[in-house]
Amino acid sequence: MEGNITYDIDELYQINYAYPAVALISWGFFTFLFLKASPSWSKKLFPAYDSLSDNLKQDWNSRVTSLVHCAIVSPIAIYVVLADEEVNRDPVWGYSVISRIVMAITEGFMLADFLVIIKYFPLKDAIIFSFHHLATLYPYTYNVLYGPMPYFGCFKLTTEGSTPFVNLRWFLSTLELTDGDLYFYNGILMTFSFFVLRILTIIPYWISVYRTFSTHPMPGITPHMRNSLIFGSIALDLLNIYWFRKMLLGAKKVMDKRNLANEKEAKTIKDKEL
Repeated sequence: MEGNITYDIDELYQINYAYPAVALISWGFFTFLFLKASPSWSKKLFPAYDSLSDNLKQDWNSRVTSLVHCAIVSPIAIYVVLADEEVNRDPVWGYSVISRIVMAITEGFMLADFLVIIKYFPLKDAIIFSFHHLATLYPYTYNVLYGPMPYFGCFKLTTEGSTPFVNLRWFLSTLELTDGDLYFYNGILMTFSFFVLRILTIIPYWISVYRTFSTHPMPGITPHMRNSLIFGSIALDLLNIYWFRKMLLGAKKVMDKRNLANEKEAKTIKDKEL
């Protein structure tokens, strides 16, 4: 017991089937979005979609579902981390309907997207993204079933706030719209948001994990639950560092290309003046 927090172990292990049901509904929704809704909308809104290869179409549809997912979960996750009193009071077993719903939604999305990746993506991309999704599904499944460690699950979901910029960059590149200002400034916002939300938060996240695990009672937390949080988080952090490194290299190429174009333009103007 810590303060006025008490636990009933038997009660902790009672599965509330409402949350697996939410995950199942989420899986059905995102599967429908990928298979039906995104192809239909994309054809109408972006005529160039029809000319894409099959692999690019599947990647496109996957990113549309990803945008919808992050639009739903990111604001809720940020609210939980910053303002949900029960979760902040007890990050291990604090009961919060909204935190469990948002993680159940993510569970359904990850399952749907994982199946898409296995079926449609090239092997290299499939391996990387499958690793990411499994690292997420490992701890989130425990929360959907039993509800442990809601604070940390929502903390990781706040990183989805950088996803719209990442996906917009991919869309612009796929549509061959890389020469405009939108591509350039979105790249700046993408790099900045990715650094702030996915890289800069690594240290405070692990400080929070350490403080919680070293000072907070851990009733009912099995080694598998604890390991799912630790190893899943390590895997996600390593992937984010890997992706951020690639992002910086890409940003350098864009900046070099833009600087070269500016130099050529300045030289042309100077030659005309002479």
